[in-house]
Amino acid sequence: MTKHDIILGNAIVVLADRVIERGWVAIADGRIAEFGEGDAPGRAEDAAGDLIMPGLIELHTDHLEAHYVPRPKVFWDPLAAVISYDGQLATSGITTVLDSLRVWREDGDEEVDGRPGSLANAIASARDENLLRADHFLHLRCEIPMPSVVEEAKELIDRPDVRLMSLMDHTPGQRQFRDEVKLRDYYRGKGGGKTDAELDALFEKRFHYQKTYAAANMREIVALAHQYEIPLASHDDTTEENVADAIQDRVSVAEFPTTM
Repeated sequence: MTKHDIILGNAIVVLADRVIERGWVAIADGRIAEFGEGDAPGRAEDAAGDLIMPGLIELHTDHLEAHYVPRPKVFWDPLAAVISYDGQLATSGITTVLDSLRVWREDGDEEVDGRPGSLANAIASARDENLLRADHFLHLRCEIPMPSVVEEAKELIDRPDVRLMSLMDHTPGQRQFRDEVKLRDYYRGKGGGKTDAELDALFEKRFHYQKTYAAANMREIVALAHQYEIPLASHDDTTEENVADAIQDRVSVAEFPTTM
């Protein structure tokens, strides 16, 4: 035994290949130094049978944006939003997170703009000032049909903390939004709600975006990810065709498959 800052005993210790039903863990300089079964050597704090396990890794969470915009058209200080959000992650056992940032804008709909640049800068500032408890990386959620998505992705892609990119398409009538009735109910209940006439106009615009921009944007986003060696994720796979397209694009992760 070497000198340790703390020893935790009487714990259920979860390892990569097995579970120690009654064990101990010793920590030195903020890192696990030793562990074992049975009684802890020396004086130990009693874990009272609680779990000691590796921290969780969160690959996709939109929660940071909820801290940044807690109410419609109300923007919080981005650094304060990041610190608050980080605290909730850490107390939930999450030690590594890929912060999902919306990479798209839509004319006439301010709420769609996730302001990824501002949030990415705030995350970097909090990290540099040692204000974070979890390790934070970036997950770029790219809405493929949006006219400016490629330009916006290029503004973020060369950041050293980008670790994942999602290929998303929320056009009405497919994937997550294939049931138009449920989609209309969703929009009616969101914020101040939308009328049927407003929804008709919104859906028509989304159909136009997909028809005009989606195919070319998809090729460019996929090429960009491969150029920078960033893993790709598909989003809301619903049909076998969705899965086949993802495999063709060398997608590594299937996020939220809806019917498979």
